Amino acid sequence: MALFTLLLQHFYTGTLLGLRTTLSVMLGRTPLAGAYALNPADYWGVVLANWFLAGLVGLLPSLHMGASFFISFMASALVSILLFSWLVHILLRVLDKQEQFLAFIIPWFWVAALQMVLALIISLPAIILQQSELQILSLPLVIWALYWMIRIAREMLGFSLAAAIALMLGRMLIEAALGMLAGTSLILG
Repeated sequence: MALFTLLLQHFYTGTLLGLRTTLSVMLGRTPLAGAYALNPADYWGVVLANWFLAGLVGLLPSLHMGASFFISFMASALVSILLFSWLVHILLRVLDKQEQFLAFIIPWFWVAALQMVLALIISLPAIILQQSELQILSLPLVIWALYWMIRIAREMLGFSLAAAIALMLGRMLIEAALGMLAGTSLILG
């Protein structure tokens, strides 16, 4: 039990640090290059953070759609995260840029994680008041996150604007396709 508590505490502090660093980068206070630790442990930390936050996003619809929705949603979210990582790794290997994988994927996933946290905070009044039209308030946040995902691809991989947009659209396509297959389509980023 002590090991589990230690791992949970490490996950919690690592997630808070990653989210705080990402906010600092996105606000222009910290340069993107060098902002994140680029090692396998930090990669798996951001993967788990995204999966956990996806669970929070999927929790509210699960209250109405049942446990089977939540299980399918969580499975498709994890597969989506890992499949995107794998496809990016293959793409970078083909482009002879595989050494830039962690420099790209870690900040990309942290932006997605921060987007989920902020979207949940912004969406809370809409959920509490049962006014779904208030969800529109999160649109500027989505645009800001998409801007940063494109910027990360351009800065960390040297991609053109078109290639960066294609990468972002590829991520959305993976999530949408897996969501439709599992019956849980919610695009997370």
